Amino acid sequence: MTPTLLYLFGPPGAGKTTLMETLLREWPAMAQHSEPFSFVYRIKGGDSLIELGERRPPFSGTDTLSMSVGPVACTWIAEQPHPRIVAEGDRLAYDGFWLAAQNAGYRLWLVLLDTTDVVLALRRGRRAAAAGAQRQNPQWQRGRASKARRLADTWGDVTRLNANRPVAELAAELLSHPYAKEVFPG
Repeated sequence: MTPTLLYLFGPPGAGKTTLMETLLREWPAMAQHSEPFSFVYRIKGGDSLIELGERRPPFSGTDTLSMSVGPVACTWIAEQPHPRIVAEGDRLAYDGFWLAAQNAGYRLWLVLLDTTDVVLALRRGRRAAAAGAQRQNPQWQRGRASKARRLADTWGDVTRLNANRPVAELAAELLSHPYAKEVFPG
């Protein structure tokens, strides 16, 4: 089996965390690690996977990691082979990390979640209100959206999902993808 890295990325508010939570619902967290950075070891039956980052409001996934995690994560993925790694968020969504994973022998399954700016703004507003947090800077949000879309165009072989659909529908579409059995067996 080829080791696979599933990476969900997209603009803030696209639904990356919600989709990842849905995909991992049946994969209980067995251990939380903080060295050299945060990741969760999950196991279902005899199969295991590693989720980079952690679940915590209002932002989860790789967005819980330090801004300086890149070089550490690149070294880690090259030195700590695992058959299944999943991640979502902005922090490790960049060429250097994905190239490090690819050079370490991982098949990259890159998934862009995207929707209209109106839907993104509504979701971000609801998230901020629910978390009792301030809204993120709109200029920063536009920059993150541009970055995600540019990465998808650069990498080419990217699964693109219109995130303006129910999360159960998005999860079903991903789980029907040819790589899904390698990441989510059984």
